[in-house]
Amino acid sequence: MRPGTEALNDVLLGGSFSRELLVDVVHGTNTVLENLPLTAWAFKGDLGADIKTSGTATCVYIPPDGEPFAPKGADGILSPYRARLILKMKVTAGAFSETVLLGWGRVMKTPGARDTIDPVLRANRVTSSVVPIVWDGLERNIQRSGFYFPTPAGTGAWDELARITGLPVTRNVPDTAIPKNTVWEAKQGGRLDAVQQIASLLGGRAAINPAGQLTILPNALPRDPILILKTGPDGTITDLESDIDIDNVYNEVVGLYEVGEDRRPVYSIARVDAGPLSVSGDFGLSTRYHASDLVTDQESADKAARSVLEESIGSQTYKVQVQCITHPLVENNDYVEVQGVDRTVRGRVIAYELSDSALMTLVLEVRMVLA
Repeated sequence: MRPGTEALNDVLLGGSFSRELLVDVVHGTNTVLENLPLTAWAFKGDLGADIKTSGTATCVYIPPDGEPFAPKGADGILSPYRARLILKMKVTAGAFSETVLLGWGRVMKTPGARDTIDPVLRANRVTSSVVPIVWDGLERNIQRSGFYFPTPAGTGAWDELARITGLPVTRNVPDTAIPKNTVWEAKQGGRLDAVQQIASLLGGRAAINPAGQLTILPNALPRDPILILKTGPDGTITDLESDIDIDNVYNEVVGLYEVGEDRRPVYSIARVDAGPLSVSGDFGLSTRYHASDLVTDQESADKAARSVLEESIGSQTYKVQVQCITHPLVENNDYVEVQGVDRTVRGRVIAYELSDSALMTLVLEVRMVLA
């Protein structure tokens, strides 16, 4: 979760509050404008995307000196050629107020930006400016910056992440070695591909946290949820729906192996014989094929086929979409419990969308329990 006080969490889960999206605009290392309010905004997160966060908004600005504000080429405070954003949500409830750091963005587009000239004096004085903006997370900077030539990798994963991105890193998982003779490709998007390959070695996915530091979102789930959302009079959930897809659900694995110097064929079949996924039940038959050079005899073939079947069943997930009162501390990869009217589920946040609405949407990846 994003950093926030316990008092803020109590407000978000237990009462009415107002929200405002503010941005600080940064050029290079200099903050050139602070606490700029945005309207008609949406802030999205997607765990499976290369660029983990993105957003759109409109800036309505009254230049205090009447000077033009809408970007023109590389000129202008919000010009995509130079502007980065520090995105913040200010939460207010009575006398209580706290600001949540949502994250960083790079301005990519300002479609239809315009300045309005004083209609009475018809002088060259801007009375207001409207600047629609589209931004991406800072992973976009890594993606756009390629390698000049095939580049040998370093030895330590965390040091290599810092070296090839130039970003500060938060070493939140144990370090590991990069395989010898690894070479990063000089191709479009090759640097970000290298980052995600290293992240996979570290047991997760790379992302840039709200403070602008590169970190790892672990694949392993924690034991307990970090947040509980509820329905009912004291809850914040307004809608709950499931999305089940059986496209890649298998209840039978056929192992086709070749062993020994003569490549003798060895076969093994592992099946689900009971429960909702039984090969003789209503689900029907769904077959997956498997081959491996590590199989050396019938015993290891049987173990391999059974292992693949168990992994296939154990990794089955479905999606639960939750609409709830906005909770800006929730972010990608958070492990959340949802207590609905007729069920309680726990899942990983794989997507979210905040907006100027009082409600937000979460998509949870929930492990399927088949009895």
